[in-house]
Amino acid sequence: MVWCDKLASTPGIGLTFDARLIPSASILAALAPVFEKWVLGENDKLEFTVDRLDPFSLQVTSYTGYQYGVTHSRLAVEFVHRMKLRPTSAGPPVAELTSQPLPFTTLIPEISKRLVESTMLLPEIKTRKVKRIGIISTTALDEAIMPPGIARFVKYMGRPWQGAVEDYHFVITSELRRDSQSIDKCIHTLRKPADPDQLPSLRFDWQRWLDPSQPVQVELLETLLRDAEKSAMMYFEELAEGNRFDEDLLRSAT
Repeated sequence: MVWCDKLASTPGIGLTFDARLIPSASILAALAPVFEKWVLGENDKLEFTVDRLDPFSLQVTSYTGYQYGVTHSRLAVEFVHRMKLRPTSAGPPVAELTSQPLPFTTLIPEISKRLVESTMLLPEIKTRKVKRIGIISTTALDEAIMPPGIARFVKYMGRPWQGAVEDYHFVITSELRRDSQSIDKCIHTLRKPADPDQLPSLRFDWQRWLDPSQPVQVELLETLLRDAEKSAMMYFEELAEGNRFDEDLLRSAT
């Protein structure tokens, strides 16, 4: 089992295109076949919320946890946990989870499928090109159960203060790999709030920058996403295992 599964991490995948100013009303109309799947029951109840609706961007989240975000240059699908309050007889309402917790490696292919489906519905999409692919892993966890690699990094950063660090917020962007067709990067965000009731969080935003940009075609998108997912998962495992933060190994590589 991979670390993202062990820690109940939640995934997201995004595609960045050449910019195009398309009104959000046109985007909503184009993605209607996706959202119509969330109209349920005899009363045609809407099982989603429109979280943001700006002139050229929008964000829609289903009660099952799939969140779609579209801007002038990007489309992303991310899994987020959703809850609702259920009324009870002669008592206070009860919060219940409406999204189904699933392993990271189970959600990734489902999100990828949804991303390709929604991409091909966007207005003017066949005249645009893909510039970047992003794979995100988000995890909330106690410091006591952090993967060895992340725990080693946090310990290293706290050494000047003998580990007496009450809260922190690290953001590190690094290049991972480069060849004639693409560049891989990752934005690492580690945060521990000062509020003891809030859990520390890890967010790794792995990105592949394509050079040259690629045309938007279903089979090509599926191939690009499959390769990106494999590389991102390998990198997330490296981070968790911790070889990148082993000082002896780092010294021997210089």
